[in-house]
Amino acid sequence: MAELSSQPTSIQTIYAMFSDEKLFVNRRYQRKLVWTLEEKQKLIESIQKKYPIPAILIAEREDSPGTYEIIDGLQRLHAIISFIETGFASLEDKRFAIEHFPRPNG
Repeated sequence: MAELSSQPTSIQTIYAMFSDEKLFVNRRYQRKLVWTLEEKQKLIESIQKKYPIPAILIAEREDSPGTYEIIDGLQRLHAIISFIETGFASLEDKRFAIEHFPRPNG
């Protein structure tokens, strides 16, 4: 049985994992992206206001150590990454400035 551990991870770290192609979407059980623009904007607003949001669950892949399969939270993860990559503006019509986004080393 795989060991389960829960730890908070920064958005910067999750975005680095995405950028480094270390996140895997298993289409056998992950549904298509269905969130509306307003739903994405409301999630971003919650993050900006430091409201708690549900966890995004990922698991390290046994067949590819160092890569992670998204178990739950694909819609939230996609909204966050889309906002970072200026796919949409916030509810206040502001866009993310990726050039000011700190990226962790490693």
